[in-house]
Amino acid sequence: MSELPDNWEEIKSDKAFWDEVKRMMAAGEIEEAKLYKKAMKHFELEEFDHELHELSVIAVLNSRVVFRVHYTGYHGGPMSSTVNELGGRFFVANWADPQMVIGPNDTIEDAANVMLSAYKDGTFTSAESNLPIDQMLKLCEQAVPMGGEFGVNGVKYVMTKDGLVPHSEKGQAPSA
Repeated sequence: MSELPDNWEEIKSDKAFWDEVKRMMAAGEIEEAKLYKKAMKHFELEEFDHELHELSVIAVLNSRVVFRVHYTGYHGGPMSSTVNELGGRFFVANWADPQMVIGPNDTIEDAANVMLSAYKDGTFTSAESNLPIDQMLKLCEQAVPMGGEFGVNGVKYVMTKDGLVPHSEKGQAPSA
């Protein structure tokens, strides 16, 4: 059974979110849709909240990715988490363990900050998004230690006192 986020009532009452979930289910974009038909039919009943939350996680993970961050996981392996857009708002659903919907957020940056503000020790290695590059660099600076390297949209940057600068401008990254 999934853990409900603290703001579950806000998520549950978000009409645009659930309208999009229903659209995704009808369009076959959620393979597990048939498992949640009863919960959707009895949406107002609290006894179905855990099933609805599981469906909301699946829906967010199947929605449009607008930001992805790569990092070194707890056991040392490569991992990534995303910000997804659903119903005109921004959510994270693959950051917490156990998985839960984090949001809604009004901007990509607010949702990305949920993840990026967690560590500034080199845990994060790179990020991708269609955000303007200046906006991406500013957003990602908080996740990179001084002298640390970080990839943004496939380009390597180094953290300096002036912020993230392309690796070639800085030359060799400072040794730690």
